[in-house]
Amino acid sequence: MKILLLEGNPDDAALAKEAILEIEESRRWRRWVRHIDLVHLERLDDATAVLAQERFDVVLAGDALPDACGLTPLLSLRAQAPEAAVILLISGRDDALALSAMREGAEDCIPKEELDCAPLARALRNAVERRRRGAALRSVILLDAETGLYNRNGFMVAAGRDCKLARTLRHSAWLVVAALGGADQTMDAALPAPVELAELLRLSFPDTDVIARLEERRFAVLSLRGESENVSVPIAALRRRVWLRNRLGRGEPPLSVQVGTAAQGLSGDLSIEELLDVAQSSLCENGPSEPQVLEGARRASA
Repeated sequence: MKILLLEGNPDDAALAKEAILEIEESRRWRRWVRHIDLVHLERLDDATAVLAQERFDVVLAGDALPDACGLTPLLSLRAQAPEAAVILLISGRDDALALSAMREGAEDCIPKEELDCAPLARALRNAVERRRRGAALRSVILLDAETGLYNRNGFMVAAGRDCKLARTLRHSAWLVVAALGGADQTMDAALPAPVELAELLRLSFPDTDVIARLEERRFAVLSLRGESENVSVPIAALRRRVWLRNRLGRGEPPLSVQVGTAAQGLSGDLSIEELLDVAQSSLCENGPSEPQVLEGARRASA
């Protein structure tokens, strides 16, 4: 395995090198890696120059670089070496950076405070395996053509990634299901187009949330929240936008929406499918929806 370590902090670089050496020497990891060829650089400019000439399996990118910060290293590395798996090493539990990095294509994020042989070895192995399956994954259509949101396949991929990240960051994962026209009503031409609800969801939920169209008139949102946070604020924003839209509809049919929620706690290990089942069950428990947003809340904890 060929690894490029991009880290400007000498102490953090030494810690990463020590963990990599332990991986190489441990019999536990010999089944999938026998030798690690490690190159250490301290500047992003040097890394992009080397990547233009050499191929690496993994890039371990730290956040202490003298010539770049934030997401700049990740974006530059992906552009220069799209075939390499990028694992971000973050300091100070920078949750916002970790979340943005995962959404921009980082394979994993490891807090430097938790950098050790075992977690790094698992991250390296998983990153390489995911890259090997990447070509097949990219062949799957992940977007809904009408709304531009993720489709069900795309949601399962993106939401699965975010649930893993939630456990790493010790956040809760909230799943919201919104049904246009109510859970059990039939779709007809008089109902507003799904693209209208898609736009209201975009406006109501933060850019960092994963929004998808699961079916013809059913949508899902996965939102990562801190220990004391829930999704009541964006759901209230959606309520207000639906109410305002209906009030100013000028003869258009009213927008009728039902909402169901499920949450995975800090120690939870529910799958995306299980969270969806709980959220959709709470959606159905509301019964037929009036022309407003009705929230059905049901919390699922492992």
